[in-house]
Amino acid sequence: MQEAQNIAEIVLDAETKIGELYKAIPSESKYNAKKQERSTAPSFTQKQQAKTDIGISNDQAKRYVQLAENKPIVEQAKAEAREKGTIVTREAVIEKVKDFKLEEKREAIKTEPPKPLNGKYNVIYADPPWQYDFAEAKNREIENHYPTMNLDDIKNLKIPCEENAVILMWVTAPKLEEAIQVLNGWGFTYKTCAVWDKEIIGMGYWFRGQHELSITKKKGILLEAAQ
Repeated sequence: MQEAQNIAEIVLDAETKIGELYKAIPSESKYNAKKQERSTAPSFTQKQQAKTDIGISNDQAKRYVQLAENKPIVEQAKAEAREKGTIVTREAVIEKVKDFKLEEKREAIKTEPPKPLNGKYNVIYADPPWQYDFAEAKNREIENHYPTMNLDDIKNLKIPCEENAVILMWVTAPKLEEAIQVLNGWGFTYKTCAVWDKEIIGMGYWFRGQHELSITKKKGILLEAAQ
């Protein structure tokens, strides 16, 4: 086991070193650097040449650079594997790097100050941070992009609207029922909705989604004359 651990660590260190050397290679073309000659120059960079010389793919180069940019995590993974009596792998280190980056991103999002709203408005454009409870993997969690709120907290938001107002609110297909609850709680009456066709199909748990709904509701007597 100790010999296997040593070999695995040597391989990991070598890949980390390749990542360091690859990062240091200039990105610009090594051929015909003069401006007047660029039009006839092949679009081939020193980095591309290095990958060809070493015999590695784009994906391999990317992973090696990730190791080089996160050496403390590499060392942590090696130490943890030793402690558990297992063999460290590049895949395990890359997974740790992803987890670290996600947590870093989440913390950065949390520290962003909210933008204050002043006054009251006749037209409200809303996109609530809906909370989803069924993400099967960390990299699919909404919190990787922005902090979310549960249904009760969204319902309790103080909406800066006039007594007579119209609201247009974005909602994804799984949150349609909750959106109606929220808008009713805010004092709006349902009128209609529009569909945004995103053109590219996304992920889903019942159906893969390719659209979002924009629900339109009104409050008070606004727009009564137009109906």
